[in-house]
Amino acid sequence: MQKIIWIIIAAVFIASLWFFSSAPMSNKTAPPVVDLSTPAAVDVGDGNNPAFAPILALSDLLVIRAKQQATTNGSRGKAMISDETSIAFEKFARLAKEAASYIDDNDGPADLACIFRGMAADADRQLDDLRAASSAAEQSRIWSEAADLFADVRLVLFPVAIPPQIDGYNGETCAA
Repeated sequence: MQKIIWIIIAAVFIASLWFFSSAPMSNKTAPPVVDLSTPAAVDVGDGNNPAFAPILALSDLLVIRAKQQATTNGSRGKAMISDETSIAFEKFARLAKEAASYIDDNDGPADLACIFRGMAADADRQLDDLRAASSAAEQSRIWSEAADLFADVRLVLFPVAIPPQIDGYNGETCAA
């Protein structure tokens, strides 16, 4: 059983290395990951839509990484935020903005586009907060929030029948 767990951990680690080594290193705007100019073959808001595959894959990897950082950060002390982390957060924000634009361009649900714009802004804010954190405990808390943000992609694209109660929601709306 332990051998299987170590194999899974090694596979996740190798996938993380591949992801972070394949991320663009320049500040230039990267081309869209998928061609978002053609209408969707499935419902625009459907999580199975291929246009959402890049952000789903990235968010799944980032959930794992953020949870690991949230639990191990406190034992190591305050950590410097690596270029790989910055690139990952920035790529997530870019993909979230592209998803919002795709939804808008294909007359999808406006609230879904709004959610993705909010996720992009949250990722940018959390990266800034990680950089500015004054302690390992503060970084761990931010990493935990980031894990929740990245996990929300799957919840938004594949909603359950009864939505969970969201603490702190005050009825905010999103302007397009």
